[in-house]
Amino acid sequence: MSRKKVAIVAKGQGFEQAPIEGDVWVIGDLFFYRYCSAVWEMHDFTWTVDQCLRHKIEMYENMPDIVKKRYTPADLFGGAWWQYTNFRMKAEYINHFGLPLVSVSKYHEDNPVQGVVVPTSVEYPLYRVLYDVMGEEEYIVGTANYAIAYAIYTGKYEEINLFGVNLIAWEEWAYQRPNAEYLIGIAKGRGIKVNVIGSDDGLLVPPRGVMYGYINTYPKYVPERGYSIVEETILGELEQKYGNEHLDQPEGN
Repeated sequence: MSRKKVAIVAKGQGFEQAPIEGDVWVIGDLFFYRYCSAVWEMHDFTWTVDQCLRHKIEMYENMPDIVKKRYTPADLFGGAWWQYTNFRMKAEYINHFGLPLVSVSKYHEDNPVQGVVVPTSVEYPLYRVLYDVMGEEEYIVGTANYAIAYAIYTGKYEEINLFGVNLIAWEEWAYQRPNAEYLIGIAKGRGIKVNVIGSDDGLLVPPRGVMYGYINTYPKYVPERGYSIVEETILGELEQKYGNEHLDQPEGN
């Protein structure tokens, strides 16, 4: 019996490897040019330009200083205006393709997107997810993380595959990365396999790809022993001299 899988796809490196069938949830406007079974965007499509601008400023405040230098007030306002006008266009295209839209609200007759009703829109079950997955902690940051949390909440998936969900530390999404890795830990704790595709410097990868404490050497896999330290390290030399059984004993035994 095959494992029940879901693919969560964002715009980072690796998104092009996402499947073209099955449960595929895309973030934002990727649905314009990628197959998906559902569109995810955890912004309120009924925001005004002013509300979009406040959102952009909030993102700016959370960016690393080196990233902030790339932005001017004109950039922030331009981004807010583009987001506002893009909401209506997305709503129209979602209707055209007949895709489900998961968002912070339903956009039905009583809450249209700049006059456009989206019958397939679904309101995210926020409090149920927070209670079941987060232990009531109000800590979900970013659309991809809402999707990961929901995949865990459903209990129907044995495998979550992340394509292009990199959240690289020096990019504007860096502040979302700890939350993603936290959720991956919750998923694994529930027996769900999580694969990260296209994340050379992002999720579940240490800075510069080197584990803390190892500069010129790195743990390597030896089939008959599991993970072992390469012989060039001091520990490797001690293993050779004294053997593993001595190194595993507390000092004084």
